[in-house]
Amino acid sequence: MILLKKEPEAIALFHVYQQTQQTAKVTSVYNQIQARYGANNQLTQEYAFYLSRHQPQQAAYVMQRLFEQLNYQPNVFILTAYGDVLAKLDHNKQAKVRYQQAIDLLLEDKKPLTETDKKLQHYLQDSHRNVYQGWAFSVAGWVGQNASSRSSLITGQTGDYYQQLEAKYYFNETQWQLPRSALYINYGYSTNFTDSVSVGGDQQNYGKGFNDAVEVGLEWKPLKEYTVFIRGGLKSQKTMNDYQVNPYLTIRGDLLANDAWSKAWKYDQQQWWFQQLYAEGVANLANIDNLSFFGRYDLGRVVKVSDNHKQRIVPYGFMQYSYSSYDAEETLNIKTTDNDVRYGLGVLWLSEWMSNHYDGYKLISELGMEWQYVGQSSTAKEGDNAFLLRYALYY
Repeated sequence: MILLKKEPEAIALFHVYQQTQQTAKVTSVYNQIQARYGANNQLTQEYAFYLSRHQPQQAAYVMQRLFEQLNYQPNVFILTAYGDVLAKLDHNKQAKVRYQQAIDLLLEDKKPLTETDKKLQHYLQDSHRNVYQGWAFSVAGWVGQNASSRSSLITGQTGDYYQQLEAKYYFNETQWQLPRSALYINYGYSTNFTDSVSVGGDQQNYGKGFNDAVEVGLEWKPLKEYTVFIRGGLKSQKTMNDYQVNPYLTIRGDLLANDAWSKAWKYDQQQWWFQQLYAEGVANLANIDNLSFFGRYDLGRVVKVSDNHKQRIVPYGFMQYSYSSYDAEETLNIKTTDNDVRYGLGVLWLSEWMSNHYDGYKLISELGMEWQYVGQSSTAKEGDNAFLLRYALYY
């Protein structure tokens, strides 16, 4: 045990251990100070800050006790740290409350914000928006003859127009025992500029609007540190003149997800590199031979255009590969395998809209043009060029 004589000396020793990252000794000295000299809110706040970087579970406990003190007035920084700790522990509902309190406190005096304050406001609003709770919606799609981006919803075809709509409800800690989980409803629709549709390399006249599918299920993010999701649900997909309903299992994610490499707005940078490695595997549990896989790597440069609506331009290059094995005609048990390899260039315009006190902007939009070169394909002519307009909205 570390023997303490005077409170100032003990606090100085606490700071020494804190700076040298000796967590066990920091805790020992803090507990002795509390026992010998009584509660010290300032010291407890420093201790909570320290624990938030090393032991979030213990930090949350210390912060809760600190906030229960009648004479304690929290500042913006401890509220921010408390929100971060709660978010790390998947206490999303409580995390949002602390971020809201921090934003209110930061903006309450109506004075012009300093650059440091603006940076903190940006961080708080992004953190509040990125703690997923309740409903979230997205619309994404593309238009372009002979284009391909291989949705997991619809396999085996190269279309000219595709759109996907998704509604997702994120459970919070009081509603669901499984952390980082959500209910999702997904609808995909694909059509062509003509009545001709490529199926397994052959032109078939099924008419416009032949392709659509609906999927309902549960999504779970098993590892907090990695952007990988497991989905299980039922999918109803149109095949010829009827719909088939089957259970599906999907594993998907961005394997290189990292804030330093993301397209997300960075307050203190004018340009930065962006990369993404997205992979998705889907299995039909009713017929395990029906599989699909899609992988795509993007590398580009994000360039800020305007602080107004967080506008930025992203020129990029990409490579993608897709594979699917499915029943072209289920009644005849005819199995079709498709492979598709493409690469090309594109440019995106990103912006954010619908200004909000707590979220900054609630709507994120993407609009871009892309050129695809067909390296190998079962549903398109090799050597062809595909041009498409991409769009996405996230709310």
